[in-house]
Amino acid sequence: MKKIKFNNVEKLVSDDINDLQSVIYQSLYEKMLRSFFRNEEGFLGDSFKPTWVNANTLTIATGRAFKYSSSETGFESKYKSIQSDSEVTLTYDSVDWLEPSLGMKRIDVISVTSIDSVISTDSRKFKNVNTGVITDQTVDKVTEQTFEILITQGVEHATSPVAPSVPTGYIEICTVLGTNGSGIALSTDLYDKRNVLLPSRKIDLVYAAIVGSTNDCTHSSLELALADPAIVSGDKILVVESATLNTPVTISKSNIAIEFGSGVTYTNGTATTCFIVSASGTRISKARFSGFTTAITISSSYQNNFVTECRFASCTNEVTEDDSAPNNVIAMNLTE
Repeated sequence: MKKIKFNNVEKLVSDDINDLQSVIYQSLYEKMLRSFFRNEEGFLGDSFKPTWVNANTLTIATGRAFKYSSSETGFESKYKSIQSDSEVTLTYDSVDWLEPSLGMKRIDVISVTSIDSVISTDSRKFKNVNTGVITDQTVDKVTEQTFEILITQGVEHATSPVAPSVPTGYIEICTVLGTNGSGIALSTDLYDKRNVLLPSRKIDLVYAAIVGSTNDCTHSSLELALADPAIVSGDKILVVESATLNTPVTISKSNIAIEFGSGVTYTNGTATTCFIVSASGTRISKARFSGFTTAITISSSYQNNFVTECRFASCTNEVTEDDSAPNNVIAMNLTE
């Protein structure tokens, strides 16, 4: 941790006081927070989560994020916070965000960066060193790191548009596929690209991911948690919120443990199968499944999986094992 030294009989100037604040901030953010979050840029939980509203509208949630700016010098912290306290609404086919031309499609990138915003000013007396005249002037007194959202439009293409690069100094929130005449036609045309920050693995945490919609959750769905590159073999995921599934969840990372909170239920929408296990060493426990044709399918050649303490309600098949000589543990489960 850095310290500013004030010497005996030294005359302090305003820069000394400002540097004192900056060096504390720099030490806290660069030496502690950045290490805590594995030296990564990204978002806390559902911060800045994009949500499709309709073909012309999406929203960006409130929250906190962190970015790294290597260009900072002196006592300015390179690791910066991005803060938003108000939901942002983005309107497609507006003056600043036009849909592609006739017969064309386009992928756009939505990103965010940190900016310094003045949130408080005050009046102070200043003396002109040449004339000696003292006048009142309005000065900035309190600044805060807030945010700036940027929409980067891609190149139009009739069939296969490509997303543009994320601008330097920004971190990616999502990509959006727009079509002339249809706008952002489907919710699946908005793809969440946020990197959700997780604490350093030097800290012994029980769960690498928590799935749900509350502020203490890291991912809004199990699919997003399993797709997160930060979730690796040997990690444990906790699911704390029930969901209705229209597509099966595929588990393709080996040695992942998925534990459900008490009473948390996955209900069949149009998925018919809840989990497709395409990995070895998977542990699924304490889940409740409702209405599936097959709740869990363990694909051929994948072994040493565990399905324990689960409940099955109105499921035609509870667990199927495709391998001709399966070696899995299916035990202590309950048919309702």
